[in-house]
Amino acid sequence: MKNIYFTLLLFFGSNTFSQNVLPNDFKIGNYFEVFKKDSLKIYFNCTGTVVDKRCATLYRIGRMDTSIINVVGEFNDYYTNHHLYLKAKIHRNNLEGPAHYYYTNGTLKEEGIYNNVRDGKWIYYYPNGKIEKIFNYVNGEPLVLHAYSKNGKPLVVNGNGNLKLILVTIANVIFSKLPETY
Repeated sequence: MKNIYFTLLLFFGSNTFSQNVLPNDFKIGNYFEVFKKDSLKIYFNCTGTVVDKRCATLYRIGRMDTSIINVVGEFNDYYTNHHLYLKAKIHRNNLEGPAHYYYTNGTLKEEGIYNNVRDGKWIYYYPNGKIEKIFNYVNGEPLVLHAYSKNGKPLVVNGNGNLKLILVTIANVIFSKLPETY
């Protein structure tokens, strides 16, 4: 992994290269692709680690920020089957603004606002499009506002009711980020 970043620094960090020296489209191993001189495609796994394209579960496409070898502004993440996974914005290497996550079938999975962390109201949906729950995030911590069963029955209304949540382990987080086809 260190060799990849060293190679990237050679390409992007050196002032001796002018933009005319680099071709419009090129690849850096099976990890990154640069196209149209200012766009970047990055392959990564479910934990966000940059990986070889053959091991990736997701890839990101956006405008290139050469100072940090990442994307800047609006970007899209895709499952490796090319279905949209996330539509969001990055500013100063932090998620900022509206974000929309999608199931592999294209329906909205969750939506809310990032202010480096989840902030304010986030709505989560079942794969059929019905609302599953609504959380209010304060300082990155969620408060359950509303929750519904798969058939639409209210479980929590205005923060009152019963909702059973399973404690999330690292393994659950990793496997929940994998495409539903696994």
